[in-house]
Amino acid sequence: LKVEALCGIFVVYSNIAYVILKIGADTKRVFIMDGLFSFLCPMVLTFVCAYILKTSFYITWVLFEGTYIIKSTIGLYFYFKGTWIRRLS
Repeated sequence: LKVEALCGIFVVYSNIAYVILKIGADTKRVFIMDGLFSFLCPMVLTFVCAYILKTSFYITWVLFEGTYIIKSTIGLYFYFKGTWIRRLS
């Protein structure tokens, strides 16, 4: 429950950055955030932890939820970079 509470903050920030970049038509960065950190990275990480490293469910789940920290960091970096602002008009 503590992990979910901690990662919930990062989920909110990543979704805010994702929507703002999407509104600004910054499709390349939205694809990076959506495709890489919502699909590819968590699936590969979960597969490696569960089947290759044979870690416990809890550790696999914590690492899976931890990908939101990376996603929100990259999303906020793209947001503060400001290139999406020029694409609004």
